[in-house]
Amino acid sequence: MTNNHEPRQKLQEELRKLFQYDVSDLDFGIYRIMNRKKNQIEQFIEKDLLDAVNEGLKEV
Repeated sequence: MTNNHEPRQKLQEELRKLFQYDVSDLDFGIYRIMNRKKNQIEQFIEKDLLDAVNEGLKEV
């Protein structure tokens, strides 16, 4: 039986890799901004995006 949280966790991990806000070597330009906004990015990854997707799927 497949765990329902597995696809969600995989998506969250991929988004964290994509945003790269926690990579200390990347402290310039856009990465500096991303690091400063990491709490908002984490909120987006953990809740906002997936809530919006779930809401959208209810309408289908």
